[in-house]
Formats: sequence, structure tokens, C-alpha cells
Amino acid sequence: MKAILERMHAGAQHRADALAADAAGLGVDVSRLQGGARLIDAGVRAPGSIEAGRLYAECCLGGLGRVAVDPAPLGRAGILEARVSVGQPLVACMASQYAGWKIQVGKFFAMGSGPARSLAAAEPLFQKYALGSRADSAVLLLESGALPGAEVAAHVADRCGVAPERVTLIAASTGSLAG
Repeated sequence: MKAILERMHAGAQHRADALAADAAGLGVDVSRLQGGARLIDAGVRAPGSIEAGRLYAECCLGGLGRVAVDPAPLGRAGILEARVSVGQPLVACMASQYAGWKIQVGKFFAMGSGPARSLAAAEPLFQKYALGSRADSAVLLLESGALPGAEVAAHVADRCGVAPERVTLIAASTGSLAG
């Protein structure tokens, strides 16, 4: 289990780095908050994109799943269809993807998903299943209509036991392309 949890953290970090590396092409904005945390706006103020959403979803799964987005027929019209495949569903979905961590700092509120949940182990399911983990960095995806500030990053760093500059927050509103 430890090796899978380590892969989850590395997989999310890899996809977050991919989002940041092609920020302009993906329609995302990358910045550093006071304290050093990296903030990736994938669909709050930034327009985001379908590919940013695909990477966001794979990041939510801790890199333990693959997401494909392709056109699909819907009567005479067509829609985009997301197909998800996961090889380690308990870890990918319950320890990472599930948006179960309520992040409330001051007036900011978001639901958090991603492998940082496994570091904080703040939800009852982490007592039921042995999915708590340790890592030197934390990736947390935030479903929110507002961007988090440095105080949110400091809260996440504290709860996850990592330095603030080792935190990556990726935010998207549920109504955005990425969300």
C-alpha cells in the first residue's frame, strides 16, 4: 500500500507540473502565493480548457487513473465524453479523487480533492481505511468559485505536514471547462 500511495503523490505532482509547464497553451494561470505555495488557476479567473480539465481530473486521481476526452454522438449532435479508467480504485478514488476535505479559512471555502487529503487524513474514511500517507509535497485540488490566498496554503501545509513552498493548490469552479 505504501508504494501505491507514494505513486499517487508523485503522479499528482507530475500532472500539476505539466499544467504549469504549458500554462498559456492550457489556459491556466500559475503564480506563487506569499509563503511560496504554487497556485494554479485552472478555471476560476483563468479560462482553462478541456485539456486542463483532463489533467485536473488525472491529478485528482493521483496519476493512478487515465482520463480520455473524445467526441461522442448524441442523436444528431455531438458532445464531449470523458472516459476514466483506474487500476487502484480504493487509493485513486477514496484517498485522492473524492472531494471530501472541507477547506474553510476565513471567508474562503472549497471542497478539496487530490492526494493532499491522504496527508491530512482529516476525514473519517481515513480512520476506516489505512490510506493515510506521508510525502514531502502536497497537491490539493479545490472546487471553488474563488482563488485561495496564502492563509489557505499555510493551513493546507500545516495539516499536511509539509513546508508551504511544497504545496500546490489547483483551483477550478465547477462551472468552468476544467471543473
